Amino acid sequence: MKKISYYFVCFFFILLISIVHAQFYQWVDKSGVKRFSDNLLDVPKDQRPNLTVHESIITKDPPTPPPETKRKSLARQQAALEKEKTALTIQYKDLQKKQKELLAQQKLLTTDLYNERIMELSGEIAAYEKKRTTFETKVQKFNKQVESLKNTQ
Repeated sequence: MKKISYYFVCFFFILLISIVHAQFYQWVDKSGVKRFSDNLLDVPKDQRPNLTVHESIITKDPPTPPPETKRKSLARQQAALEKEKTALTIQYKDLQKKQKELLAQQKLLTTDLYNERIMELSGEIAAYEKKRTTFETKVQKFNKQVESLKNTQ
């Protein structure tokens, strides 16, 4: 029932906006100066036969998408975030595995080679952390959008 009343209100509002328009009038006064007014009563009676009527151009803000469109968009965003989370989880487990393998090989490797591999792993971890931080920012933005949609209903 809420959906029907919501769509009715939206339809009525759009209909009301589309009906609204304005006119303004142009005439030349006795001294030859072009005059403009949005009130016909401002135009002298003797000038009304020579009157030019203009329709004003009213720019409208783009309509906000209905909640159903927003929900679909949020569902797509959620699916993309879940896919990204899965990829991050796999990458995290892979980094843990590499760390365990490196610790197991520590006694077998020379100090220089071990330090080199530690530095490589540290670089991979730093790249992962950057991706994770970016992901968390996306999740926070997504959560704000969800809250915004809840507050409009």
